[in-house]
Amino acid sequence: MLPDIRRCFFTTLLLVAACLLAAPASWAGDGLSGLYAIDGRSNGGESYTGELAVKGRGHAFDASWRRGDGAAENGFGLLLNHVLGVAYWPGNEALDNGLGVVIYRIDGGTLDGIWLPQGVYDRAPGHEVLSGAPDLTGRYEITLGRNPWGGYYDGYVELERTGDHVKVSWHLTSEVFVGSGIKIGNVLAVAYGYTHAPAIAAYCSNGRQLEGAWWTGPTGLSGEETLKPIAGGSAELSHLPQPKTDDPCHTPIAANW
Repeated sequence: MLPDIRRCFFTTLLLVAACLLAAPASWAGDGLSGLYAIDGRSNGGESYTGELAVKGRGHAFDASWRRGDGAAENGFGLLLNHVLGVAYWPGNEALDNGLGVVIYRIDGGTLDGIWLPQGVYDRAPGHEVLSGAPDLTGRYEITLGRNPWGGYYDGYVELERTGDHVKVSWHLTSEVFVGSGIKIGNVLAVAYGYTHAPAIAAYCSNGRQLEGAWWTGPTGLSGEETLKPIAGGSAELSHLPQPKTDDPCHTPIAANW
């Protein structure tokens, strides 16, 4: 009888551990979906307005901007606590295969993140942990790499930081990806692709509106935006977990796993 009890106990522990590993670190159905009015300013000082539509789908988000008189731009995003990171292609650039988004929590020299490729809504995000210098520059070893569809990978990542913008390149066993990242507080949101770094937008919720920035990648444009929910647009940011400080984007943000 005792061996059977022990066997049952250890089996239960394994099942619990498997559930924890598979648990998503981002959730789409949490009041973030809806329509937002954009109040933006580019790095050249030009002001603009527009609208952003956000729609939660499974573990991820679809996003669609219309800034000023420009063409619509569509993106794919993940949420890690208060920060929404969205990968997208600028309206005047051709779509590259392999678009995806990663969001890391920064803890000294450890980056602990979640990721999904574009269009994958029904799977829990992959999990990636990097270890390197605390200044987001140099070579980082992948100490944990788990795919959303199962299986593991290894390799290293090169980071090059200029202010809050970070160039990223992943060097895996048989693949190389490149990305554009924005640092908000203790979170780094990165858009990645196969041959060309996509644009990245990252917004932090303070329970009333979203505040953040966008960057079209190395040698590209950048800007800052405030997003205010439009009445009747169904976004209910007050339903999100409330920040512990007045400005969660400039304080450590805990991961959801």
